[in-house]
Amino acid sequence: MGKYFLIVTLLILFILAWMDVFLKWYPRFLERRGASPELKINLQRIFWLVMALLFWHTLLQRGMPEEFSITHFAYTLFVVSIYGVIKSFFSRKNSE
Repeated sequence: MGKYFLIVTLLILFILAWMDVFLKWYPRFLERRGASPELKINLQRIFWLVMALLFWHTLLQRGMPEEFSITHFAYTLFVVSIYGVIKSFFSRKNSE
């Protein structure tokens, strides 16, 4: 269980790091291409919705077993994605 737990933890940390890097890079990329602020906000919302649906699909496919496995991490990522969706709709920075 320890080796599996370490692998899953490292995989999830990689996914979170990728999401963080992408969310910092993509708005700058769009800004250099002359995209409007509304487009950047909407693309951020779409990103979080896609991530939430992806993790929700993982939960539905894997079920919620009694043992501690990747489904618990998927649930956590689902909650974080929902947080991102809510944050993208209600943040002060986006309303400016």
